Amino acid sequence: MKVSEAMSAPAVAVPPRTSVAEAAREMAAQGIGSVLVVEDRALRGIVTDRDLAVRALGGDLDPQAPWKP
Repeated sequence: MKVSEAMSAPAVAVPPRTSVAEAAREMAAQGIGSVLVVEDRALRGIVTDRDLAVRALGGDLDPQAPWKP
């Protein structure tokens, strides 16, 4: 199987200062499990649904706080 057959298109990107809550809402709205973090057209990271569950909710992170990998 090729990656292109398994991926969702198009990729969804958010800026680095996006809050955890907004990243989660974007994932829910798009029906996806991750968003790319992009700044000045450069990939800075990725936030996954697992990050939200384990690091944000499990770590008692403020949902309005910007994501910090």
